[in-house]
Amino acid sequence: MFAAIVRDLGGAVLAGQPVAWVSDSPAVATVSSTGILVGHRAGQARTRATSSGKSDTATVTIVDTVTPPPPDTTTPPPPDTTTPPPAGWPHEPAGLSLVSGNRFVQLAGSGWDEVWNDRGLASIVADGAAPASPTNVLQMAFPIGYTGGSGPANVWRPLPNLRRMYTGFWWKASDPWQGHSSNVNKILFIFPSSGGDIYITMYGPPGGPYELRVLPQFPGITSDWLRPNVNNVPVTLGSWHRIEWVIDYSAGGSGGSCSGGWTACSSATTTACRHRAARWWNSRSTRPGAA
Repeated sequence: MFAAIVRDLGGAVLAGQPVAWVSDSPAVATVSSTGILVGHRAGQARTRATSSGKSDTATVTIVDTVTPPPPDTTTPPPPDTTTPPPAGWPHEPAGLSLVSGNRFVQLAGSGWDEVWNDRGLASIVADGAAPASPTNVLQMAFPIGYTGGSGPANVWRPLPNLRRMYTGFWWKASDPWQGHSSNVNKILFIFPSSGGDIYITMYGPPGGPYELRVLPQFPGITSDWLRPNVNNVPVTLGSWHRIEWVIDYSAGGSGGSCSGGWTACSSATTTACRHRAARWWNSRSTRPGAA
């Protein structure tokens, strides 16, 4: 929270003077009429306070506080050739081989693990309406008033060295949903070994409307919001949505480049990962509405 002290020419404090606040980069951070700053993504923003025609500025730096899972020190498990991939992934590129299949019978196992679940907010629950691997689904629960900056838990898997990856999964957010004031409700992260991250989020103000977006945050690469480039389907709370995502890293210059092509469709759930491809099945997020 910012505070502005207004003084007269002699340096005496003038109490009760109105102060107007504004951010020069609202995509990075916004500031309320009372000086409360809310960060939206990594970057810098200059905040200006104005009173009686006089103004001053302060520069803030927003950093992403999400901590990646701990480094994997074990030998990666061999590709999973026993779990057949689910049907219904119309945009999966041809020629990809399976890395892992996860029907969420349990939180950990077959190369998957859970971390930071000391409060039990990640759990396996039954949902007979789950379309891809009924009835087991992975549920991430956000209690009422849950603060930003961290997730309730992580379920994660190490991946081999990939330059192209496909991820497909069914997902839904509960109805009601208490959205975060930053407009960002993160769903899935991918952390490359070279640093940075890229994530999918349900984006929109508390109460909606919501849409899916992707934000790449890699060293030396511009970080801009990406919207679905096949079907931009609004998020319907309480309904299953099929999400398909292709990440393609192509070496171009010293830093290379990364592009993400993806589609969001309506319907149901399951999780599996494919070699140079990843597939996910049933998962859902639930954030009860304020009482």
